[in-house]
Order: sequence, then C-alpha cells, then structure tokens
Amino acid sequence: MHSIDTRLRELFYWLTVLCTFALGTAAGDFAAVTLGLGTLASSFVFLGIILIPAAGYRWFRLNQVLAFWFAYTITRPLGASVADWLSVPAPYGDGLQMGTGPISLVLGILLAGIVGMIGSRHRGVMRGQTAGVG
Repeated sequence: MHSIDTRLRELFYWLTVLCTFALGTAAGDFAAVTLGLGTLASSFVFLGIILIPAAGYRWFRLNQVLAFWFAYTITRPLGASVADWLSVPAPYGDGLQMGTGPISLVLGILLAGIVGMIGSRHRGVMRGQTAGVG
C-alpha cells in the first residue's frame, strides 16, 4: 500500500506496528538468548535479514510494497538487538552495558534531531504542494 487513506489500511498499519514490536522483542531475545548468539551477533543477523528486501527490490524485481513492509518488520528486531548490545547491564547484557537510560536519552535526542532536520528541509516542499489546493 502506498498511502494510508482508508480505515482498512489504517487497521493494517497499526496491526503491523503491533506485530512488529512483538516480533522485535521476541526475535531479538530468541536470537540473543535462546540461540546463544548474544546481542552483537544478533544485530548482524538482523542486519543481514534487512538487506534481503533491499537486494530483492534492487536486483530481483521484488515488489516495492512487499520490500517496504518486509524491511519495516525487521527494523524492530534489528533496533532492539543493537539497543540491547549498547545498553543492557550485566549479568543480562553482553555488549557495552551503557545502561538503558543513557542510550534512550542519546537515541531519543538523535531521532528528534533527524526528524527536525528532515522537517525543516521539507517545509517549503509541503507548502508548495498545498498552495494549489483550494
């Protein structure tokens, strides 16, 4: 789907978000703990998995909508594994163990900065698109 402009599409979007977050926690923990890979190796596993739709779209004509939703679904376990590697303290963590508070603060500031930068760069574009609407 290219836009969320019906109730059914919105329902699909929110169900995807819900499932993606559940998958992120479950898959990240499964790879790191149950399979015994640890958080760093799990991060690389999910990084490899997220490259599948990129390669499929680029070289094998994978449908762009399928490629997007496949990649979108894998962003959560990838992000969760990286965040766990950075933050989770001993005895549960096997990475840098910087703590969940500092990592949440730094990544939150980074995200806000990126969103702000993108928003300011596209402010004129959005005004131009709505200027002709009457």
